[in-house]
Amino acid sequence: MANNAASRKKLVILISLMLLAIVIGACAGGGNQPTVTGAPAEPTGAPATTNPQPGGIYPYPYPYPPAGQIISPYPEPIQPYPGPLQPYPAPWQPQAADQTLQRGEAFVEQMDILVMESFPPQYMLTLQGTLPTPCHQLRVEVAPPDDQNTIQVSAYSVVDPNAICTQVLSPFQASVPLQGQPSGTYTVLVNGEEAGSIEVP
Repeated sequence: MANNAASRKKLVILISLMLLAIVIGACAGGGNQPTVTGAPAEPTGAPATTNPQPGGIYPYPYPYPPAGQIISPYPEPIQPYPGPLQPYPAPWQPQAADQTLQRGEAFVEQMDILVMESFPPQYMLTLQGTLPTPCHQLRVEVAPPDDQNTIQVSAYSVVDPNAICTQVLSPFQASVPLQGQPSGTYTVLVNGEEAGSIEVP
């Protein structure tokens, strides 16, 4: 019986040594995975490509971007604005479409010349009055000074002759700048009536 016990003890020690050797071998092998034999699997989809970029090579999947295409943060340089903004015409300024309209009256009831707080001084002609109907539109034209240093201002209206409109007077008011005259003293007339005078230094 002593021999059987000694044999079992040797068997246990042998099995322990074999298990230890297997564990040590697995650790030394770096956990290598078993090799699968057979033909390699076919790749799914299109192959990846690379796209040159400033500062290095960045891989992108095809078809975005196409091979050899350089990606730019903007498709094209930003172009500067072609020129300065044009001021929007005032409602009382004559327009090209006025040629198709009929000219009418503008009844000016009050007119004043204001001196703006600026240097050199600038002048503003203010007009208040009424138009024949709400369909009439105010127009004001400022002529250059004549030989008598008089600035003629014409206030009138335009209207579509085919427009159907209520026959009631329509009030208006307008602020018209008086500028661009050479140095001198000028008398301002609105529809033949004196509104005041201005002095351009």
